[in-house]
Order: sequence, then C-alpha cells, then structure tokens
Amino acid sequence: PSPPSRRKTNHQMSFILRRLFSSTPNVANMAVTKQQVQSIIDENKVVVFSKSYCPYCRQTKSTLDELNADYKVVELDLLPDGGEIQDVLEQISGQRTVPNSYIAQKHVGGNSDIQGLLKGNKLENLLKEANALKA
Repeated sequence: PSPPSRRKTNHQMSFILRRLFSSTPNVANMAVTKQQVQSIIDENKVVVFSKSYCPYCRQTKSTLDELNADYKVVELDLLPDGGEIQDVLEQISGQRTVPNSYIAQKHVGGNSDIQGLLKGNKLENLLKEANALKA
C-alpha cells in the first residue's frame, strides 16, 4: 500500500482531474437532479444506485435477489446524467461510491454495509420493516 501522504496526494489529484474533465454542473440542473434523486429515494422502499459493470454492485443486487427483496436499481453508467446523480448522492449521503443503497428512505451505505447487515441477521429485518420483501 502507498504511504498515507501519497494516498492523500493521489486522492487530491483524482479530485482535481475529475473536476477538470467533467462538465461543470449547472446549478439549476443540479437542483432538478437533486429533486429527482430524492423522489426516487422517497417513492421506493429500497433503492440501489449502481453501475452495471461494478462487482460490488452486482454482489449487493445478488444479495437482495436472494432475499427476494423488491427494490429499484438505478444504473448510473447507463444514464446520460449519471455523473450528476453521483454528485447529488454525495451531497445527500456523503457517499460518492457505488453501490449506494437506501432502505425505507434511510441511507444504508455500500456493499460492505449490506453484507455486514446480512451477516448480522439485520438485513432481512430491515427489508421486512420496510415491507420490501416479495410474497
């Protein structure tokens, strides 16, 4: 592993490069995107913001499938405004990475959080409480 100072420098560099090469979001567009994202979270019992090629996202979706959960998936890499949605998710939850999961309108976290809830026998209960298990 890189020493902490080098990791910090790499993180700063990736942040700078992302900001340089990504389109600068229009404030009005970001407000609309934020409303849309919040609506998706509010209108669904379980939501997973994902990228179709991400192995951690696949594992989260597989875990939810195995529990027969009723959930909505938003594949950010397949949407033209996926980057903007990811920026908004970071504003809302403090998490930019995917999967970014919500159960009963509460931010649960990423795949390691979902797997931790599963191992602690808490995930199924959260899904039951959210009425998010298919019959």
